[in-house]
Amino acid sequence: TGHHGLEISGDDNLFTRFRFGTRFIHDITVEHAAGNVISAGSGIDLALDHHKYASHANLFTDLDAGAGARLWMCGGGANLGKHSGAWETFWNIRAARPQSWPPKDFAPDLINLVGLQTNQQSQTTPAGKWFETIPPADLTPQDLHKAQLKRRLAPR
Repeated sequence: TGHHGLEISGDDNLFTRFRFGTRFIHDITVEHAAGNVISAGSGIDLALDHHKYASHANLFTDLDAGAGARLWMCGGGANLGKHSGAWETFWNIRAARPQSWPPKDFAPDLINLVGLQTNQQSQTTPAGKWFETIPPADLTPQDLHKAQLKRRLAPR
């Protein structure tokens, strides 16, 4: 129990196979961070905190967000702009309640949400919002990072 469960403020890190058995103010924080992968984990009510400072191009995949009451809850200074930069990808995020596109102050429309439990309709704009409402159980692959790594390491 504490303020930040995990804070990533660097590039190209892998945080995988975790289970938070408590609720932090910010369960997973990305700040000054790009190219990171957060995968195959769970928590009782995960907050994927984007703490501003230009975090972009991170992958969140195969996560059980638990209750799902605060997935987009973020911190960071009020005058620092949007919480996240572009190219964040959220893939196969499961929760007890339906999720929606993040609030306007979260990120520019250039982020990807695929396979979240939702009641909203898909909206797929190649140069903008990408919200593909595939039920998480029907999504293939379940873990986008694992599938991409397997393909990259396959003999040619």
